[in-house]
Amino acid sequence: MIKVVMFAKRKPGMTPEQFKDHYENRHVVLAAPYLKGIMVDHYRIYPGKVRAFADDWTKAAEMPEIDPPFDAIGVYSFENEEALDRYRELMSDPEMATMFTEDELRFIDRPACLTGGCVVEQGPGVTNHKIDD
Repeated sequence: MIKVVMFAKRKPGMTPEQFKDHYENRHVVLAAPYLKGIMVDHYRIYPGKVRAFADDWTKAAEMPEIDPPFDAIGVYSFENEEALDRYRELMSDPEMATMFTEDELRFIDRPACLTGGCVVEQGPGVTNHKIDD
């Protein structure tokens, strides 16, 4: 499984609620028909207030709450490199690129966003998932 992560920042002047509403009810709906059979999964994480790490856990509550640097974290899952290549081809098609970019410009601050591959590790530790030996 190949994972790609995107850190998205909302456009200035847009509320977090407006951003999430557009992402969930317009952008994801727009993309769904084109990505069926290419992406295995796409989930979004909308972080709330965050705190910087303190020197140690006994001081964690003393750290001030702040807005996170990103409004959403999208995780895209692809079965294999071939599926990821199909996604890249789709997104580099001029018609598709224009359609998605125009929609993204309605709610995303594109220059403030980041995207790239990531590694997902799951194993022993704090988990409810059964780990095979």
